[in-house]
Order: sequence, then C-alpha cells, then structure tokens
Amino acid sequence: IHLADGQVIDNLNAELDDGETISGTVTGANSEPLEGVTVDVYRQFEEEGDVYFDWVSEAFTNQDGDYTVAGLSAGEYRVKFTSADGIHVKEYWNNKTVFEDASSIVVSQDVPVTGIDAQLAVGGAITGNVTSESAGPITDTWVSVYSKVDTDEGVEWDYLTDTEVQ
Repeated sequence: IHLADGQVIDNLNAELDDGETISGTVTGANSEPLEGVTVDVYRQFEEEGDVYFDWVSEAFTNQDGDYTVAGLSAGEYRVKFTSADGIHVKEYWNNKTVFEDASSIVVSQDVPVTGIDAQLAVGGAITGNVTSESAGPITDTWVSVYSKVDTDEGVEWDYLTDTEVQ
C-alpha cells in the first residue's frame, strides 16, 4: 500500500487466525495439581539447511494444573515445564531431563493437541555456608547450581537455579 502525504485509507481490515493449541495438566510426584508452573514452547525452524528450535510462547498452569498454549502455527514443537516452587524439578515433555532428548509434538492445522501432561519429580536440596579462609562467613553474594549433561558433542552444564546469600 502506498500513501501520499495526508492520504487516509479507511476500512482496511484483516482477520487473524486464532492459531492452534497445545494443552495438558501438570502434577507433582503425588499426582497433586501444580499451580503456576511455566510451560515454555519451542518451535522447530529450518534455515539454510540448519534445523533448530526457538522459543515461541509460554503459558502458566492454573489451580487445577491445567494449561493451554494458544496462537501456534502448524509445525513441530517441544515443551518445557518449570516450577518456581523450589521443590519440583523442571522437565521436558515426555519425561525428559534435557532439551535434546525431549519428544517433539506435531501440531497440525485445525487440530488441537491435548494430553501433553507432565508429572514433575521432587528434587533434592543443597545446603551449606559460604566462607573465606581469612574472613569467615561471606554474605551479600550468590550461589548458582548447574547440572552436568553428557551430550554427543561432549559435556555441557545446564543452569538450574541460584540463590542469594544474605
């Protein structure tokens, strides 16, 4: 559309497709619904022969542990579930601990994908003190936790969490 200075075009409308959905339920180890879990969705793309996944959307579970991610186009996706409660361990669908092993979900046009459920395991805990040989306890710092992941390319470190030492 080309407009001249001061020109106005009225009633230029568009109708957007609602897109497709992925939905499911997230529970804890005892099958209790988990509220507030972040559900991240990554779509597969191909560019110049390279295949990769990129984040496209997220949703949060409600009090019943249910979620729906909407506005998706047809394609292949992977889903990550992350609880912020400090108790449950993140995972990828279908019960995988690393992205590379996650099961892909095929989304087709006009076909909602349901039953993409997760049951998050209870994680362990690390406790301790941060000290200095010469000054004793150290405060006002951060401690970060990483998980060692063996991949086909070697070892990687997957960020898990961090906490402030006060």
